[in-house]
Amino acid sequence: MPASWTSRGSVLIRLARQHFAFYRGYLDGLDLRLLAERYPGGDAAVPGKEAGTASAKGLLDWITQQLLMEAERCGQRSAARLLRLRPEQTAAKKRDVALPTLAEFQEERDPYHMYSEIELLELFELEYPDRTGNAERLAQRNRRLRRRQEALLQLIESRIRLEPGLDDPVVAWIDPRLAAYLLKAHIVTLGDLHATIAAYGFHWYRKVPRIGVKAARHITGWLLLPSTRDALGVTLSTRGITPPRQIQIEQVNPAAKGLDILPLERLSLPDRLSGVTGGNRGSSASITATNDIEAIQAWLSQMQAGSHTARACRKEAERFLLWSVLEAQKPLSSADAIEVRAYLHFLSQLGRQSPEAWTLHHRTPQKNWLGPRGVDRWSVRWRPFEGPLSTASQRAALSLLKGLMRFLHATGYLQSDPSAGAKIMAGPALESDDKDGHRKAVLQDEWTAAWSYLETQPRSAQSLRIKVILLLMVETGCRLQQLARMQRGGLSCNGSQWRLRLGADESPSGTVVVSRDLHDALVGIFGYHGFNELDSVPPSTPLITAITTDLRRNPIVHALSGSRIYRIVKDFFNKVAAEVDNTDPSLAARLRQVSVDSFIHRE
Repeated sequence: MPASWTSRGSVLIRLARQHFAFYRGYLDGLDLRLLAERYPGGDAAVPGKEAGTASAKGLLDWITQQLLMEAERCGQRSAARLLRLRPEQTAAKKRDVALPTLAEFQEERDPYHMYSEIELLELFELEYPDRTGNAERLAQRNRRLRRRQEALLQLIESRIRLEPGLDDPVVAWIDPRLAAYLLKAHIVTLGDLHATIAAYGFHWYRKVPRIGVKAARHITGWLLLPSTRDALGVTLSTRGITPPRQIQIEQVNPAAKGLDILPLERLSLPDRLSGVTGGNRGSSASITATNDIEAIQAWLSQMQAGSHTARACRKEAERFLLWSVLEAQKPLSSADAIEVRAYLHFLSQLGRQSPEAWTLHHRTPQKNWLGPRGVDRWSVRWRPFEGPLSTASQRAALSLLKGLMRFLHATGYLQSDPSAGAKIMAGPALESDDKDGHRKAVLQDEWTAAWSYLETQPRSAQSLRIKVILLLMVETGCRLQQLARMQRGGLSCNGSQWRLRLGADESPSGTVVVSRDLHDALVGIFGYHGFNELDSVPPSTPLITAITTDLRRNPIVHALSGSRIYRIVKDFFNKVAAEVDNTDPSLAARLRQVSVDSFIHRE
């Protein structure tokens, strides 16, 4: 097999149905370049006649070699010689060509005496037909040859598997070098390949190192062939074969009616959530919108299409709309000031809580709101948020939301403006975040990597302590010195629910719910110090403790300084970064930048 798939003219390493069709066309005397355009495999479709013809010839040579090997496997070694005869070899030879003797012919064509005398005579007659015979006799011989070639092709075709399956490994069909690149990107089967194209769209190959546009075009061309599509039972979507800028809204299949996290263009809501009968709808509006989506589109139409402002406004409008119908379970045009404040609280908490703590107060799982960066709006991987929002981003979101509400109120679509008077209240944590505006919050993939690493570590006092520190940072968002001052006396139990007081304020707003993970970690670390349960721990005992080697029962528990906590967190995330460095260097680099300050978020 040639070292490069480009010299072979095909990204495939196995014969498929299009290859048989290509070869039959060749035997019938059709132009190679036209065949390559009709049955993709080479580069014949690219501009330049010479380049296209050369690639088509390379594809022909590879198909011929594959057919010869398959004929041998079928026990048709002698008949395989028929496939070596090119169509032009069956034409009458010029009269000035000297006819070789049978011995000379055997020396040239069969030096190892593989053919019997009868087979050798047949081959001799095919290559050197009677020049004195008439044209009809020559045509009969050619037709007989073509029938024998076709019979052999049909035999080979019936003996080998030509249809790929979604569970087939990519290494079974695609060039080994390209398959190795796909495997490094965790694309193991043809089903994974199809899913990757569906997820990332036309530029899917950018997610696979060293797979370029040329190879990607050949791979998608093969997947688009009717024979491949029918065998796999799936077909590539419009966004998988069309550049994003060329996709029209009508080309994308509309979403089924129901509730789901989808871009504004694909969102279709039931009547009860569409805003047709919204509780805050005005009696007479100057815009023709009949529902909330149309009202948002009317607002966006006031801006220059495709501008940064238009994209930012669309993003914040669809975020609030999705939150309203999924979390508040009411249309946007029924939202009041309470919903707006609840939405702002949602923004401050998103991406900063453990899954367990999140589900206590929210209907939609936190992970469903968050997605990777750089995903286009048509992708199934699209999500409205990429990670936690900084204070500045929350304020920008509120500003744009107020712009939408003012427009809808001014045009009479809404009876009142629910966002009037709403503001981001900057508490101590947010003020710290503002001073260090360059600092970003921990993203979901960073938290997942850290927690997964921690779960693989053996249970010890050190692992329990870092778990307590991480969960306290995530669930409280407090500053470093606040973490160091937290004591057992700040914990209280109301029935089956534990809460942690964050300051002198005894009201519910000054406390946070303690997740089951944090509760179990605290029980574990205090158990190390000799306490069987939280109720037996003295109120002045710090929640983040020093680890000693003293095994006496009920020893004195010492607190850790803020600087020591900071160092523990930095060392932990450096270990996590070292663990993932080989598989995801970009994630490792971001993990090394994480510190206690990255978790500050409370308002």
